[in-house]
Amino acid sequence: MKSHLLLFKERCTEQPKPGGVCAANTKVINNFTKENSMTDVYSFHVALQEFESKFWRDFQISSNATVAFLAYTVLGSYQAQGEHLFCVDCKGVHYEFPIDDFDDELPPSVDPSAVKLRQLKLAPGDTLTVVYDYGDEWTFQLEYQGKAPMERNTWPRYPLITDGAGQGIIEDIGRDGLEEIVQNKDEKGEDYIISEFQGIPMYWDYTRFDLASENLVLKEKARYLRALYEIPFEDDFEPDFSE
Repeated sequence: MKSHLLLFKERCTEQPKPGGVCAANTKVINNFTKENSMTDVYSFHVALQEFESKFWRDFQISSNATVAFLAYTVLGSYQAQGEHLFCVDCKGVHYEFPIDDFDDELPPSVDPSAVKLRQLKLAPGDTLTVVYDYGDEWTFQLEYQGKAPMERNTWPRYPLITDGAGQGIIEDIGRDGLEEIVQNKDEKGEDYIISEFQGIPMYWDYTRFDLASENLVLKEKARYLRALYEIPFEDDFEPDFSE
């Protein structure tokens, strides 16, 4: 059975009129087909600096994803909430969204949402760095491991975590705070009390990592972070953080 896309293409190319709608549609379809046929799956290993053996991920992502979406995937997989700025460094290029009030004081940077991963021309072994929260400076070291052609109609599968360890980070706790949590767990078997609900402590076990659960929410986390960073507030919008 022929796909709707193929039938539509055949119908438009039977007697195309120069410059007509069908000719234009055929061009769009051809470009779409060419673009998807060139898509690869990129594989990365990422580890949280200073905790490389405790918090790491192996994941795959489309070569058509942007540098920004790569960062969202990393941050989402480490439970970052998008409450702070981030930047990406690769091959001597600094990727960061412009900060209007400090543009004159910051080094030159490239918009991470304007560059796709395939444009980086990565080779196996190349590294990237994602830094999140310039106060706590959570630093994630990425290594590009290679690529494979993306199978047809599998793009909704990505990004995809294939292996990993450790839950992630806790906002505003800092590396010293995380190190204390790790030590208490490793040496005393104590879990961190992250919050309380009606007097009942809610424990956070840094060693907990469930691959299926992580992948269940990864795409939504990455898309949520993209919305936070890339969809601007209206000029007259004033968020209410009182609650």
